[in-house]
Amino acid sequence: MSETVQEEGEPDFRKPADKANRETDPPSVLVVILNWNGEDDTIEAVQSVQALDYPRFQILVVDNGSRPESLAAIRAAYPAVECVETGANLGYAGGNNVGFRIALERQFDYCLVLNNDLTVDPPMLTRLIECAQAQPDLAVLGPRVYRYDKPDQLFYPGWAIDWKRWLFHTVPQTENPETSTLEVAYVQGCALLVRSKFLADCGLFDERFHLYCEDADLSVRAQRAGWRTVEVMDARAWHKGYGSSGKNSPLKTYYGLRNRLLFIEKHAADRSFWNRLVLRGQLLTFDAGGRAWKALRDLLTGDRRSGWATLRALGRALFDWTRGHYGPGPDWLFQRQS
Repeated sequence: MSETVQEEGEPDFRKPADKANRETDPPSVLVVILNWNGEDDTIEAVQSVQALDYPRFQILVVDNGSRPESLAAIRAAYPAVECVETGANLGYAGGNNVGFRIALERQFDYCLVLNNDLTVDPPMLTRLIECAQAQPDLAVLGPRVYRYDKPDQLFYPGWAIDWKRWLFHTVPQTENPETSTLEVAYVQGCALLVRSKFLADCGLFDERFHLYCEDADLSVRAQRAGWRTVEVMDARAWHKGYGSSGKNSPLKTYYGLRNRLLFIEKHAADRSFWNRLVLRGQLLTFDAGGRAWKALRDLLTGDRRSGWATLRALGRALFDWTRGHYGPGPDWLFQRQS
């Protein structure tokens, strides 16, 4: 990982978070934005974050092995914003873990992870911190995430986990009127505030997931350690969605299947053999099976490239899961589809 070189007159990004009176001053927050060849989105995200009304935060752009011109464009647009290069694509989990480690080293009280294709409401961070400070048992908090192109429409109504039959599903959930929070099975990784104490005690993202399910894993680990995970109803952000992976890409197909199988293996280990079998069966039948059926239809209707790519991704996901191969998948997954 390369470090930012400080020029004369530039801010020193390498110093710890400013020493504050923790009794009177607001908590410090490191805002981490992960960039991978998405400079236009990242520049818009930085601009949005700079408008936050919270008094104590710093922005860190973690570049996840982008082409040189991508990071150069970000530095040209915002020379006062710290950029750290990983030197390779470490995935969503590994790239954001670079930011988590810096937050812990510099003694920030919280770390806010944001997708680069996301913009925020100016009061968002203030609302999240107010909620976290009022409820010390909260480890992971998120805003309500809306669609960038339809600003009044939620991206997801809230995530639930059915450990008996169906793994992840979205359901309309009821707000707690006393705290203005929504208890969720996990907070979406596109906008996620984490308490540093939790990270120090329970660990960072599990890098075996690489991409997808690392947010669910972090939230479930928090709950099993006695913490809570919530969305804050009056904190808002807007997400473009699928900026790096593509909505129906082989990349999303591969990591979605392989990582959910890993998630079952990791978090349903204490459940019965038949329960784990049902969870895997539902996943393979309705999700992977549905994708395979669509791929076969694509082959028959002439969209052979897309069909073969989906089948190849599904097959490789199952192969890698059976041999316990996690972390980065094969390079050909980055041949994006629509």
